[in-house]
Parts: sequence; structure tokens; C-alpha cells
Amino acid sequence: MQYHELRTLMSDPVQVAIIQEKTKFLGDDKKIPIRQRIWHIESDIFFIPVCDYCNKNTVKWSTKNQKYSRYCSNFCSTTNPKTIKKREETCMVKYGHKSNLSNQENIAKQQATCLEKYGTDNFAKTAEFKKKYQATCLEKYGVKNTSQIAEVKEKIDQTHLDRYGRKRQSQQHISQESIDAKNNVELMREWFETKKMPISEIAEILNVGHSQLCIHFEKNLGIDISRHSVSTNERKIADYLTDIGVDFETSNRTVIKPKEIDIYAKSHQVGIELHGLAWHCELRGKSNGYHLEKMQNCNQQGVRLVQILDSEWILKQEIVKSRLSGIFGKNRKIGARQCSVVQLSPSQASAFFDQTHIQGACIHSLCLGLEHQGQIVAAMSFGKCRFNKNFQWELIRYSNCLFTNVIGGGSRLFSHFVKIYKPQSVISYCDLRWNTGHLYEKLGFEKQRQTGPNYWYTLGYRQVESRLRYQKHKLSKLLKTFDPNLTEWQNMQINGYDRFWDCGNLVFIWGK
Repeated sequence: MQYHELRTLMSDPVQVAIIQEKTKFLGDDKKIPIRQRIWHIESDIFFIPVCDYCNKNTVKWSTKNQKYSRYCSNFCSTTNPKTIKKREETCMVKYGHKSNLSNQENIAKQQATCLEKYGTDNFAKTAEFKKKYQATCLEKYGVKNTSQIAEVKEKIDQTHLDRYGRKRQSQQHISQESIDAKNNVELMREWFETKKMPISEIAEILNVGHSQLCIHFEKNLGIDISRHSVSTNERKIADYLTDIGVDFETSNRTVIKPKEIDIYAKSHQVGIELHGLAWHCELRGKSNGYHLEKMQNCNQQGVRLVQILDSEWILKQEIVKSRLSGIFGKNRKIGARQCSVVQLSPSQASAFFDQTHIQGACIHSLCLGLEHQGQIVAAMSFGKCRFNKNFQWELIRYSNCLFTNVIGGGSRLFSHFVKIYKPQSVISYCDLRWNTGHLYEKLGFEKQRQTGPNYWYTLGYRQVESRLRYQKHKLSKLLKTFDPNLTEWQNMQINGYDRFWDCGNLVFIWGK
């Protein structure tokens, strides 16, 4: 209804009375807009609409939009699957990923604003916020943090029980029969000591992690596992190397004596270490320099040391096998000139790197691939710099498809990137636990420096997660128990986490 029509209508007391009679369910409040009453009559709806999502609560009239809102609250609006899907589709089109909040440019902008206003990249890090938060909690609940409230703790436990049938989400995959069995000291002693079953075999039967079970045996059951000198996973890696025709010896103590190398292939000058997370994390005695020092000891003897996590062998076994096969020259070979350069969509790139890269997919702005006979055989992704804003681009991922070596593939993809996108500067990081950095030298990069070891968090020693996910300012939303007065590492320990230290990275830079 146009404004002049509404004005004419309101000047007629009879018409106004009729409208009010038909919409008397709204009440006699004169504050109710006449447009709201007219909307009901024109829409032939004589009740207040309810929320599209929860279908329970009534919604409010929007004076601005001259109609009712679709949702009763911001919670219903943001959690509606249709809204989430639409938002993700829009973000994928605009930014190449599902959330605008994951856009590195936006994150940098938010951090810059916080730095300008508060002197830190996040307001939650300020003393003002901490003081206000603690004062509010003390006033309302009598404690400095809501996670310290007994009712909250009980509610968290109950929520986990309702959702997962366990007080810990990490145990949801384990049956009650398995929990009872692994806590049965007599049964575990019989299997391990009498029947001589390997811990890995027991872990497989119980559907629990090998490393986790090692700790449980030693810490909770008092079972001596010192006889378990060579893990089943280490034997499986050795079996695989035998299958592909690699000569090696195990438990070598001559190359870096008195230290041991799990597997040593002398003809290739390559050593392989399999790190069980339960024994190679900080709280298990492996300090931040342990793995780096062992790698350096090997390098001094002209030996390349590849360090594999047991979680990588368990969860990404085909990728590990492919990497080992490539290191020993057993992969099939394809010339880059036989391939054509194509641009991969975000979903194609994510799928490729999840299947071929030991670290999986990562947010990027651009991904180029090499196609051979209808198959993507190599891919290289680029994006805004994550850690050093002084460079225009970061080379984020490069990998070949499994059990394949594309000769010159990296050079062809990077040359195409330089030719088409004309970058002024590029930075990239080489994981020393797996790589040597020779590829970057072929691409024309210069080694800038070597970083110190990085740490990765683990809960239950089943797999590792990036420390970036557990930065202190994020912990209040991630952890069951969080104390802003404690450090990141202290809070993580309270919640049962340990951390694994790697060998650090080589930083390579390229520029015109």
C-alpha cells in the first residue's frame, strides 16, 4: 500500500475501526502500526507468525521492512541449515572458502583495528577485558571463570553423556565392552604377558589408539611394556620397504651412536624414524629440541632422516607409502611436458591435497594443476601470506598424485604462476621432518633462514593438531576448563593435552 493510500485510509474512522476489529488478536495497543494490521488482512493471516526454524516462538514486526522477521532470535537465524548453506555458498563464490572469517585478509584487518584501539591483536587479550570478565563472573557466580562452576562442569559431563555416551568426546567411538576390557588388569596381563599379543593388536581389538593404550598399561594398570621394543607399525613400514625392493637394516646404532635409527637404508643414505606420540611428546620427556637434534646428527653423517608419526601411518598410510616410495625412487614417472596446466576449483584442490599431501588441504586463493590423460597428477596452491605480511604471495602446498613423480612438475606450475600472475615476492615453508628443500632451489627460491621447532597439540595421543587452532585467545571457546590467568600451555595441560615438537621449517623466499 502506497503512502497516500494509507493516509486516505487512516482519515476514515470507519475503515480504521474495521481494520482494528479484524486484527483484534493484536490487542488494542495504539503503538501497533496500522501497516502491521493491514499486512495481516492483505496476507489473510490472523495470527502472529512463528519462527521459520524453531517453529515455536512468535516473531517480531519489522518497522523498517514492513513485514515480520523470519526468525525469533539471532540464534535461530544463524543456526538454520538453510541460512548456513546459503552463507557458505556466497562465501565460496566471493572468497574461495566457506567462511568470510577464515579470509586471511579480513583476519589481518580485524587484528590491525584491535592493535590500533587496544594495543593487541585481540581485545580478549587486554587486561581490561580480563579484569571485566573476572569481575562479572565473581559478581554473578562467585568464581573467576564459568568453567569453575560445579553446575557447569556437571552440565558439560551430562552433555557429553547425552551426545556421545561418554564423559569425554574423544571416547565416543569406544564401546562399553572395550572400556571394561581395557580396565581389566587380569585380562590385559593375560593378553600381553601370557599370550604375547602386541599392544597394537590389543589396541585394534579394543578400537583404541596404540599410543594411548601404552600409557594406560604403564600409568593405570602397572604393566611393564619394556619388552615391546619394536612396534607393529614399525614392522609394517619395514614390510612395505621390503615389498618395494629397498634394502635396509633396523635398529641401527652405528650411524649416530649411541642413538638408534629405527630403519636405515645405507645404499640410499636415508634413515626412517617412527615416532609413537605417546613416547615422543613433551610430557613424555621429549623436549623441544629432541627431534631436531637427531635430524642434525644424521645430516652431519650425510644421512637424510625422515620422521614419521604413528598417527600419520595409521590415518594417512597411503600418503606415507607414496612419500617413501618416492624417496627411494620407486614411483612411476611422468614428464611435465606431457601435461597441461589447468586451474583447480577450491573443492577440487581441497580434495586433491587431502588425498596426496601429508598435511592435507589448506585455505588458498589460487591453485594450479597439471592434467595428464584426464587426471590431475600434480597441484600447487598459493594464497595471501599467513605469517609474514611483507610478501605478496605464499606458496602453500605442492604435491603429486599418489605413487607418481611428475618430472619438472613444480617448475612448470611455478613458471606458469609467475608468467600469468606476475608476483613481486613469494615466501614458502619447508617441513624439515619430511623434506629437504631441494625443490625450492630448483624453482629459484633462496633460503632465508631456519625456524626453531614448532609444536603440535595432541589429546589422547591419537593424532596431532595445529597450535594455531589453540592460540590462547581461542581457548575459552574450545576448552572445557579455561583460566585466563594461565598460559596457553598451562590451560592445555589442565585439559589433558600434550604437545609434540617437530624439527622446524626452512623459510624460502623468491623475488624479482
